[in-house]
Amino acid sequence: MASIMSSAQTVSRSTAEIDRSPSQCLFFIWQVDGQGSVEHDGGTTTLGCGDGVLFDPNRPYRLTFDDDFRQICVKVPPSWLRDRCVADIDKVLGHKLGVPALHPVLGAATAALMIDNDEAAAPAVDMFLEILGRSIYWANRGNGGASSRILDHAERLRQTIARHYADENLTPSVVAVAMGCSLRQVHKICASLGTTFGRLVLEVRLGAASRALAGGDMSVSRISDIAYECGFNDLSHFCRSFKARYGRTPRDYRRGSA
Repeated sequence: MASIMSSAQTVSRSTAEIDRSPSQCLFFIWQVDGQGSVEHDGGTTTLGCGDGVLFDPNRPYRLTFDDDFRQICVKVPPSWLRDRCVADIDKVLGHKLGVPALHPVLGAATAALMIDNDEAAAPAVDMFLEILGRSIYWANRGNGGASSRILDHAERLRQTIARHYADENLTPSVVAVAMGCSLRQVHKICASLGTTFGRLVLEVRLGAASRALAGGDMSVSRISDIAYECGFNDLSHFCRSFKARYGRTPRDYRRGSA
């Protein structure tokens, strides 16, 4: 990721340049200040302060800025979004993620990536990907005005899971009781986010485990203890899920954070 501040400029990438140096990631741009435009896949999108756009650098593009500007650019492996059940990414490439209700949250989540704090890095990435995934989901639905009521319900669900994730017997029914709503409503909220209850719980548990591994004392907590304390009842499942999510085994992740 990079924080970019520059004067007027144009940046482009041709088919020949792409063939010489293909990218493994998508690019997400969050416009902090100034005006610009993105030409991508035959379309043009204007960018103003507080706008975000996701595009594929393996397709010809041109970024144009006619004056001073400031932006944050984040490289996003597509697999990280697909792991969150985000489908139809192609439909939003090159288009503004126009979900007004999520703009402040997406902006804050993007800015949080720039904080120089190793302990906060994993939670910041988790938060950014979660909000970016929601924005893509709502953009795909053609609903730029995802209602505050739906977002409030989703936040209540996440907070409830965050309070109870350590319970290995956590189920949608348990959460429904804690929220004071029906089981059907819990599943409906998950569907509105383009995910499932199991996936939400797994993400919260993996995030908690990553923070424990990054900040814990290796002489005190065994990896198995951390897994069980985060709600996992199968160590093999935890290790497989953790490596799939973070690209490293829990042991290697801990060593790299020491």
